[in-house]
Amino acid sequence: MLSIFTPSGPPLSRALLLLALLLVFVTGLVPRLFSAATVGWNWDYPGSFTLVNFDEGGSCRAALQGFDYPAFIGRQTIFLNSLVGRPPPPGIEGDAAAAKAYCHSPGHLRVARAYSAVTGALTPVLLALIGWCLLPSQPLVGLTAAALLALSGFHMSQSHSATVDAPSVFFIYLFFTAVVVAVHRHRRAVWWLSPLLLIAAVATKYWVFAVLAYLAVLPARWWRYVLRGWSASRLALALVGATILLGCLSNSDFPSFGYPLLALFYLLVPWRGLPRRMCVFWLLLPCFVLVLSLWEPVVAYTSGGLEGRFGSGYGAIGWHKWLRNLLNVPVVLVIGLGLPACAFLPAGVRVVSRLAP
Repeated sequence: MLSIFTPSGPPLSRALLLLALLLVFVTGLVPRLFSAATVGWNWDYPGSFTLVNFDEGGSCRAALQGFDYPAFIGRQTIFLNSLVGRPPPPGIEGDAAAAKAYCHSPGHLRVARAYSAVTGALTPVLLALIGWCLLPSQPLVGLTAAALLALSGFHMSQSHSATVDAPSVFFIYLFFTAVVVAVHRHRRAVWWLSPLLLIAAVATKYWVFAVLAYLAVLPARWWRYVLRGWSASRLALALVGATILLGCLSNSDFPSFGYPLLALFYLLVPWRGLPRRMCVFWLLLPCFVLVLSLWEPVVAYTSGGLEGRFGSGYGAIGWHKWLRNLLNVPVVLVIGLGLPACAFLPAGVRVVSRLAP
C-alpha cells in the first residue's frame, strides 16, 4: 500500500517511512485524545460536564431529528455508542429535548470526542501521503507538513470536541488523497472510489467546493485548449475578479453588486484569440456561476442566514465579511502553522512552482 505513495527503494527506507507515519499519528493523537477526555469535565462540580463548543453533539441531535444540522457524523457516533451498549432510547427520534439529553450525555460525548480526536490525528497522515505522492523524491516535505499539522494548536483545538469540524477536514483530505493518487499514480480503482469519498466530504459539513478537486483530473491538453488566447496577466486579473464576484454574490450586503461584475467579466475575455467553441464556454460561464451561487447548499455554506439560533446569523455579518476574511486567513495560518512555517511558505510555493511540469 505504501508503494502507491513512495518511489521504489530498499525495504528499509519504506519501513522507516511507515514508522514515521505511525509516529506522526501517535504525536497527533495523544494531545487530542487527552484533551477530549479531560477538557470540560468536572468544571462546575465532580461529575459535571461543560460543553466547550456550542456545536458539540449537534450532528448526533440531527441524526435523531432533533436539530437542524448535517447528520452524517452523528449517525456514526450513535452507531459507535450503540456498539458499547449505549443505544438511543426507543422512540427518541423527533423529540428535540430527548435527543439533546442523549447526545450531550457523558457516554455519547466521550465516544464522539474520541471519534473527533482520531480523525483529527489521521488528517496529518493523509497530508504526508499527499506530499509523498506529489513529491516522491523529497519525502521530508510531506513529513514536515504532517508534523506541523499534528502539532498545530489550532487543529488540536478543533479535534478534541464532539463537533463535525475535525471529521470534516479528515473526509475532505481523504477525498483529496484519492484524487491525487488517481491522477499521479494512475490507479483506476481509486478513481472509481473517489465519488463515494466526495459524498462523505460534502455530507459531513456541506463542503460542496470539494468537487472542484476534479478539475485536476482534466488532461493538460484540455487546459491548454481552454486557456488558449489568455495571457498570464489577463488570466490572473480574471481570477481575482471572479473571487470578488463570488464574494459579492454570496454576501447579503452586495448580491446586486455582483451583476455589473458579471458584465465586466466579458470585457476581460480575449475573444479574438479564442477557439470558436471556447467562445461559447466563456459566454456561458458567468451565467453558470450565477446559478450556482443561488443553489441552496452553496448559499447555506457561503451566505448563511440572517438569523440563527443565538440571534443574528452568519449572513448578518454582511460587508464585514471582507474584513473578517482578510484578517482570518493570515491569523489562522500563523496560529495553525506557527510563524516559522509561515515564514517559509513563499519559498515553498516557489519550489513547487519550479517542479510543476
